[in-house]
Formats: sequence, C-alpha cells, structure tokens
Amino acid sequence: MAYLLLIVSCVSLAFSAGCDCNDNGGPVSDGATAESGSDDGAVVDEAVADSSQPACASYTSITADISTSQTLDGCYLVEKKITITNNAVLTIAAGSVLVFKQDTGFYVEPDGAMKAEGTAAEPILFTGETKTRGFWNGLRFHNNDSSNNILDHVVVEFGGGEKFPYGEQANVAVTSSGLPVTMTITNSILRQSAGFGCFIDQLTTLSSFANNTLTGNATGAAFVEDDAVSQLDASTTCTGNDADIVWVAASGITASQTWPALDVPYLIDGDLHIGQSPGVTLTLSPGTTFRLRENSGFTVGANGTLVAKGTAGSPITFTWADQGKHWQGILFHNSDTPNVLERVVVSYGGGKAPAYGDKANIALTSSGFSARLTLTDSQISNSAGYGAWVCSTCTLTQSGHNMFSGNAESPDVFQP
Repeated sequence: MAYLLLIVSCVSLAFSAGCDCNDNGGPVSDGATAESGSDDGAVVDEAVADSSQPACASYTSITADISTSQTLDGCYLVEKKITITNNAVLTIAAGSVLVFKQDTGFYVEPDGAMKAEGTAAEPILFTGETKTRGFWNGLRFHNNDSSNNILDHVVVEFGGGEKFPYGEQANVAVTSSGLPVTMTITNSILRQSAGFGCFIDQLTTLSSFANNTLTGNATGAAFVEDDAVSQLDASTTCTGNDADIVWVAASGITASQTWPALDVPYLIDGDLHIGQSPGVTLTLSPGTTFRLRENSGFTVGANGTLVAKGTAGSPITFTWADQGKHWQGILFHNSDTPNVLERVVVSYGGGKAPAYGDKANIALTSSGFSARLTLTDSQISNSAGYGAWVCSTCTLTQSGHNMFSGNAESPDVFQP
C-alpha cells in the first residue's frame, strides 16, 4: 500500500520511544496529547510512494552517539551528527525509517560498523526531513575495514549536504586516509543527492556492489577512485542523473583488473597510469565509453599493458568530456608488452605532446626501450595533432580496417 511519512520534530531524548507529535507533524504543545496512530495531516512521501512499508505514527529521537552495539527497528528522527564508534555495530532492521534533520548524518568511525539489511518487501529508508537535495549530509564509512558494513535493500535520498573529508558530496561516502575500507552495497537506491549517489575510495574493498540504482543525483551517479572501478558492476543503473557519468579520479592502478561497461560513460579526471606497479594489465570490457577531461589521458608504462577489445556492436570509445577541449591521448611509453586496441573509437585527443613524442590520439614513445601496439578495425579521428605518432624504435602493427580522419596533422600515422 502507499507509504505515508510524517515529518516530525520530537522532544530530544536519546532513543526515547514514542515521542509525542501532533497531527501536523510538529511537537505537541504543553498540555496537548498525541492521537496515536492517526494519519490526519500526514504527508505522502512521493519519493517512496511505491513502498509497502507501513506509515510511521511516531518517531524515536536519536540524539546521542552510538558506542554500544544495538538494533534500530521502527521509525527514527536523527537530530544531530551521529558517530558510530567503540566497536559498536549498529544493526537496522528491515522496514525501518530514519529521517534526518538538516546537516546531520551517520558517521561510521574506524572502530564501528553499520549493518542495514532490508528486503525487497521491506526496504530501509534513510531520508531528509525536507525533501531537498543536500538537506542532510549522508552516510560516511571512514577507514573502516569491517565486514559488517552492509547496505542491502536500502533507499538513501536527499543527502550529499557535506563534502566529506577525503571524499566528495554523496549520499553514501566510503572514505580513507590511507587505511583499507570494506563495504557491501547491493539492491539499493541512492538518489537525489546534492552531489553523487556514492563516493568510493581507491582503498575500498567492495565485498559486493550489485543491482543498485544511482539516479536523480546532481553531479553524477558515482565518484570512484581508479583502483576501485573494477568492483562496480554492469547490472547497476546509473542513468537519470543531472550528469549521467561515473566520475573517475585517475592517478594509477596498482593491480591487474577489468573495468566493466556501464550504462553511462566514465569521466576520466587526471592521467591514468598503467604500469606503476610491475605486471599490471588493464582490460576494458566491450561497450565501455570514456570521456576525458582536458589534460587527462591514459599512460601505459614499461610495466603495464592495456587490452581494449571491443566488438562490432559494442566498440570501446575514448572521446573528450568538454567540447573544444582536447584530451591528451593514449600514450604507450617504453611499453614493450602485448598492448591491444581492437574495435575502438579514439577521437579528440592530442591535446598535449608527451615527452619524447608529439601530439596525437595514440602515441608510442621511448626513452631507451621499445613500445608496441596492435591496432585493429578501429577509428582514429579529430586529433589536435596526428592520428598516431610512433617513435623510430617502436612498433605499431595494424590489421583489419583502421580508419583515420579529421586529424590536424598529416600523415595520419607519423614515424620519424
């Protein structure tokens, strides 16, 4: 049945059950009594109108930090920033509703944990007292390596009010200042944030991230640091945001991994280094799309390998993020490994000449070691320089039918 949510202000009692509220959602004045179970004056929460959860007749106020393990089961009003610490595990029962006042949130510290496991029939709701993006801050998990950090069948909405330290504005932020973090996010909806649906630090282990919906968020579906991208999944829906992208903060991956194709592009911010650690291979799934900001690019070093194999129906695309601002390009420097670009589209790169080379969508350069690449059935176009620049000791092997067009410099493939 339709789900009714009363937005209330209650007397500030830490975990005091059944606060007295009047029919209009405000505190009961002196001498007044609450009409228990009355729906008069209730406001339909359109954001969860399709939920089968029962109406909340009253709320329990949360005003104190959580330092002992406990379970929340019912309807709650969060009145301040709440930290979860001292080895406490906060368990939230299926069907519970947590309404947050302005500038509040849950902060799971390194020695705490939060387990929120709803069901398809009884999801857990985290929402703002006012249905405005950024009204409350969100859920933050920091430097926390507990397997008890679980969000399953939850709805988190109208958060993103704080740019979290070591993170960004998001409904859910998994952050680190150098320590590992463990998190599970499954079967959940993260929506209407003033920032991103979620922020994922590169030191995060996502025990599972699947079948989520990240929609209606102001700056994008998610902000993910590069080493965590491979833990996303193609079953998650990332459309319907003001900017339909997953923002990737690029610096360098430290282990071999495969990046999935999502239903929105990855927006690459920074130079993604492959090969800072020995033997690292980045494999890109067919259908993956990258939009790269100015001064951003891919750099494959001596210890790295890039394997990008698209298909006729699902090519892999690299293009600019902002029209008129060419990105750097794909650079293979001293990378004498089996690099492959097959059925890819590379366009609007060549924004910056690499060391030991010139501007190009694809550059093979050397400072004493060779670099090699196999290019097959691909389209290379609209570079601010050459289509491809190949050093005299480097090897570009072309096969199939490659198309070069619209590049600023000729020939399309230059080898001094």
